[in-house]
Amino acid sequence: RGQLDKARRNLANAGQVPADWVIAREQRKLDEMVTQLFADTRSSPIQQLGFVPGRPDALRIFTSMFVHAGWIHLIGNMVFLVLTGPFIEDAYGRILYPILYLLSGVVAEGVHAVHNPGSLVPTVGASGAIAGIMGAFLVRHAKRRIVFFWMPLFPIPWLARRIRVPAFVYLPFWFAGQVLLSSVSGEESGVAVWAHIGGFIFGFLAAFLIAAMGIEARYIDPVIQRQMGGPEDPELVQAMEAVRRGNLAEARRVTGHVLARNPRSLDGRRYAYDVAIAGGDSAEIGSQAGRLLETYIAAGETDMARHLIREAADNIHAILPPRFLMRAAEMLAHQGDPRGAHEMYVRLCKEFPADPSALRARLQAAELYMKAGDPERAREQLMRAASHPDYGPEWKQTFDKKLAELDEIRPATGYRGTRPTRI
Repeated sequence: RGQLDKARRNLANAGQVPADWVIAREQRKLDEMVTQLFADTRSSPIQQLGFVPGRPDALRIFTSMFVHAGWIHLIGNMVFLVLTGPFIEDAYGRILYPILYLLSGVVAEGVHAVHNPGSLVPTVGASGAIAGIMGAFLVRHAKRRIVFFWMPLFPIPWLARRIRVPAFVYLPFWFAGQVLLSSVSGEESGVAVWAHIGGFIFGFLAAFLIAAMGIEARYIDPVIQRQMGGPEDPELVQAMEAVRRGNLAEARRVTGHVLARNPRSLDGRRYAYDVAIAGGDSAEIGSQAGRLLETYIAAGETDMARHLIREAADNIHAILPPRFLMRAAEMLAHQGDPRGAHEMYVRLCKEFPADPSALRARLQAAELYMKAGDPERAREQLMRAASHPDYGPEWKQTFDKKLAELDEIRPATGYRGTRPTRI
């Protein structure tokens, strides 16, 4: 009304005052539009299901976690959930995981309400609950590496790289960013950063408490093993019990006895690898990973072999031997994954440049480049192979043959967008 009177005075001073019936008609239209606006707002899912700090409602705390402000909001949250959620669910099971998820969301909304008392702006989204899962991931899988796709300039896709960052580096960095954001922006930013902070801290502390109390080892693992059938060998059951008691020496002894009796035992090999991870011995982890990979390949378990390769490669404490890296690269190349094979060759040449297998790795990498239609990089790999300490006359015939084949290759157009990084 005040703005209307001011507008009327301005028009009066300009000699352009409209007739009273015109003003009344426009006022009715405005009142109808405002009434419709409030009606539409009240009927929107955000208003009906969102959590309002100024009018707290226990039911809306839960419903708000399953409503989002748009597709971008939903997709962004789902990306972080996919990155961390499945791993926490595998570790905590189908009962503890949703409890942790929902409680994280409740605490997140509570922290947001404390920092925004009396606010009538509804909050929606699963980010507070997902932040709790991320906090638990930092405790439970701190050594895992998170894969990022980095592209500095969009029109130049061949500069794109996949970067692997350990969880104990990225997740604290993300949390620090949320704390910084909370100090420079308020509710008007449209992002409930305090919900992120509260959820993350709760998930971190909950996972720490779960680990300290041994809940996973005492109650969750046995149930999962029973549902999966568990190992049929009673000695492996004995080894599992030894690990739960913290007696890794006994677990290694029993597992070694099982493998001495049956070297091809998949359960035995897998559990020997798990015991090595529990012990944290980098050399033993790599050694057991190599033996397990050979067992998987010999048994035709290609899916399990691929999973092991990625799992072992992401373990920042594993010293993977050259034989494992070469075998993994050969299997991935055979399975139609040249980029994954190239990644293994890169790691082998970087970590063991003087090892005899590094010479073979460079020749195989050159073969990949040749198949991809990139003779320039194939030639580069051959030149580096020729400078290897073990390169001798026995390699010259193979070397000359590859060089001759390179002269017949035309660079493939359009390959730059997908070619791997240099070794």
